[in-house]
Amino acid sequence: AADQLSGIANMRVEISLHSASAEKHDAFTGVPGSFQACLDALDLLRGSNVPVMTKSVVTALNVDELDRMVDLAERLPL
Repeated sequence: AADQLSGIANMRVEISLHSASAEKHDAFTGVPGSFQACLDALDLLRGSNVPVMTKSVVTALNVDELDRMVDLAERLPL
């Protein structure tokens, strides 16, 4: 599926990053393993040359780790 997306003009996939830690991200989504799934999806999409970007909603649950979230996003191959 990622290979099919790479051929669409002006296509970009947005992935929500809710925390810099797996524990908080998974608690935020209510889905165990969602943090790792997010990172895996980013790797898969970038490996298929699909432009991606991360998005974050700032809440009381993650406002204390904004710097860590930015650091993580900067290290990701976006």
